[in-house]
Amino acid sequence: MSTCVDIDFHDIVLEEKIGSGAFGSVFRGTWRERAVAIKIMQSTLHMVQGEPSSEIDTFRQEVKVLSSLQHPRIICLLGACLVPPHICIVEELAEGGSLYSKLHQKDNQRCNTPMPYPQLLQVALDIASAMTYLHPTVVHRDLKPQNVLLDGEGRAKVCDFGIARFKNRTFISTKNNTAGTPAYMAPEMFEGHRVTEKIDAFSFGILLWECYTGELPWSQLSSPMQVIYVVGVLKQRLQIPTTCPPGLQHLIKHCWQHVPEDRPGFPEILQRLQEEQATFVGGSFANNT
Repeated sequence: MSTCVDIDFHDIVLEEKIGSGAFGSVFRGTWRERAVAIKIMQSTLHMVQGEPSSEIDTFRQEVKVLSSLQHPRIICLLGACLVPPHICIVEELAEGGSLYSKLHQKDNQRCNTPMPYPQLLQVALDIASAMTYLHPTVVHRDLKPQNVLLDGEGRAKVCDFGIARFKNRTFISTKNNTAGTPAYMAPEMFEGHRVTEKIDAFSFGILLWECYTGELPWSQLSSPMQVIYVVGVLKQRLQIPTTCPPGLQHLIKHCWQHVPEDRPGFPEILQRLQEEQATFVGGSFANNT
């Protein structure tokens, strides 16, 4: 289990900005003579009828979840400062940046870059290993390339647990089930039904498609509501290229089945990816932990 240290913000040296989102910004920096990533909340703490803002709730949830996890394919939490005005999370630095950047950004320009198949399989195995570890207790709820980081060797680490939820028996809380990113969300999340860890399997299918094609999912649609209609109501799925290896093609289709119970769990996904890797690269990547 990770140990979260209470951090004095003044002990952190901020360097260049390496990412941003609705929550705030991520900086490269130094803490205790170690290169780290620092996620800083955009706004200070606001109180509404004595309750903390949704932003600080998200940060606290991420600290709570990450503090309970320890796995080589999940980003490591080093410490946090949850006292306004310097609210931040300090994590290990992933030198390779995000999977999203690898697929869609080059020389600060937008692009679509399919991953070489051996590399795709290794990244997929890394993510599946993390999710297999995670799912007995936690559902991520926002698995997508932006929330997968790459280390200096190109190995993947799952990150951003701000909307993750601990499981209560089989299901997780129905509160805010629509939180997430529509292009990667399972249809039951649109419908407000109780959800299980199978929502992460659906997102993983979309992520595999994106890694293979190098394209953004549903980029031809103009709004999130169109994605919800096409995926949830019409039950359409992304077009898989005919060049896609059969093993990967079958896995993608299995992951994005409409009925959650028809989707594979991550232990099965991990096994199928290992078999696919052995078929295509002769088992040259023996260590998948």
